[in-house]
Amino acid sequence: MKRTVIAISLVLITVVLAACGKTSSAGTAGQGAAEPKEVTVFAAAQLTESWTEMKTAFERKNPGVKVTLNFAGSQIIRTQIEQGAPADVFASASLEHMDAVIKQGLATDQKPFSFNSLAVLVPKNNPAQITSLKDLADKHYRLVVGVPEVPIGYYARQVLDNASKEYGPTYKAKVLANVASLETDTKKVASRVSLGQADVSIAYVTDVTPKMAASVTVIPVPDQFNVLSTNTVTVLTRAPHPTWAKQWVDFVFSDEGQAIMAKYQFVTVAQKAKMGK
Repeated sequence: MKRTVIAISLVLITVVLAACGKTSSAGTAGQGAAEPKEVTVFAAAQLTESWTEMKTAFERKNPGVKVTLNFAGSQIIRTQIEQGAPADVFASASLEHMDAVIKQGLATDQKPFSFNSLAVLVPKNNPAQITSLKDLADKHYRLVVGVPEVPIGYYARQVLDNASKEYGPTYKAKVLANVASLETDTKKVASRVSLGQADVSIAYVTDVTPKMAASVTVIPVPDQFNVLSTNTVTVLTRAPHPTWAKQWVDFVFSDEGQAIMAKYQFVTVAQKAKMGK
């Protein structure tokens, strides 16, 4: 009888120890699990070409890492982040949308990584015969601008406000009376003209890619009326892959990353510092 009790006890002890061992091993494995080699970046639409090239360069520099890019108007990706989209990095073309994310505790800080300016775009055949910013209030045509909530829409209206100081208080209203379409990101604003669906658009100078340059003419905005927009970036507080998110941001500020920004006509951090403003 005693031998039976002892045998049963030994079996029970063995089972308990085995179970504890499995639990401990599982816990240790969970704690030591490596972070997946990936990063998800939500970025303003104006960064489409430059950050697509940056993705290639980053993945080449970090073999095995997968970069997922999501481009849209800053107001759209801000909303996606607020609604819980699993993003690691947020790059905004608007300080307003970046500040909103920070105020909600979804990020703790932000840092400017590039700057942009605006231009007037017309088709190569220029059916409305627009040759200057001033012409926009003197003729009838189909104008495409961004909605006020998207950075390019906000900045376009700021340019018109600035020009009104010289061209008269009714200038802005006359220009906007020609609006035929309001778009939610700058790529859509620019493409309307390149596709012949509009006579004029106000977009970023960086929107004129080599491919688009064959179908549009760029009319510069005079410096005294132009604006220099600020692009900022942050690692989100709920980033699923914080290690790789930080490495992506570091790469954006590296010499290679900034060279890519310059290649696509963005004003870099170093260039902005030399401008002294």
